[in-house]
Amino acid sequence: RDCLYLGKNAFNYGYYGYSLEWFDEALVRAYQEGNSTASVDEIIPFYQLAIEYIDRLDNELREQNYPRHSDKLRVVEGDNLDYKHYQMLCRGEEFPMNKTELRRRASDQRCYYSTNNGHPQLILKPLKVEQYNSEPFIAMYYDVISDEEIAIIKELSMPMLTRARVLTDEKDNEISTVRVSQTAWFTEANEPLIGRLNRRIESITGLSVNMNKSDCELVQIANYGIGGHYVPHYDYLIKDKPENQRTNISEKDQYAGDRMATFMFYLSDVEVGGSTVFTRLGIRVNPVKGAAIFWYNLLRNGEGIIDTIHGACPVLIGEKWGKKY
Repeated sequence: RDCLYLGKNAFNYGYYGYSLEWFDEALVRAYQEGNSTASVDEIIPFYQLAIEYIDRLDNELREQNYPRHSDKLRVVEGDNLDYKHYQMLCRGEEFPMNKTELRRRASDQRCYYSTNNGHPQLILKPLKVEQYNSEPFIAMYYDVISDEEIAIIKELSMPMLTRARVLTDEKDNEISTVRVSQTAWFTEANEPLIGRLNRRIESITGLSVNMNKSDCELVQIANYGIGGHYVPHYDYLIKDKPENQRTNISEKDQYAGDRMATFMFYLSDVEVGGSTVFTRLGIRVNPVKGAAIFWYNLLRNGEGIIDTIHGACPVLIGEKWGKKY
């Protein structure tokens, strides 16, 4: 039934080639398992419908002289190099690099302990750091949130989770089709734990996480179920807008400024899928419960770092929880 569900999800988003593969796998398993979770009769209509749509779309593309997209059979906004790299990294394939890039990557990747220049809270318990990239800086910090703290956050979030919305050029708060997840938002006033975690982030990064001064946004809790994902995107908002639209930014947002950096706690392991991938750097980071990933979004002059474009891979088995700043 999971294969059938994934096939339906792919079909609903127009990925008919993928949906056919999932329906085919569902049929194979239905025969092997004796219809224990989903029957052959239930699957066949979806299988036939996917074939019908593929044939129809293939004919339309041929008539319009479009190249045939064998991987997705759909001409979408995401049909670009970043999206192709996103798919490649999510499948676990090797990222194409020349010898110079490979040498640089090898010199960038390292593990070490850090007290963040002797921060008092880290002297007795240094951070365990896995650095993935130096320019821009991307690193994972391990064991920075406890199981007890994670349980509290999940318990608080469950009643408040709603379908994720994103900012677009047309609307400020639109239900997302490029981000399939549920989210909840918190401030320090909601739970004292949020304040303690904010102070912890300050000790780790050296950046202010004072919500009262608009140094950071509300805390975002995200839950990705099976098929949940987020296609490649930037975390900075203002610098991602065309020049003629930057004058329409509210006074509050101008005061707060753009998203200088991203810090995200991983609140769960994911059995299969759910990686964070950087499509121009060829970096894939698998979720580790209790760890956090951090990177800078802006240069010192305030311009966006285009190499930070990243996405969340689809969750295939299990679920993914994250707490993002």
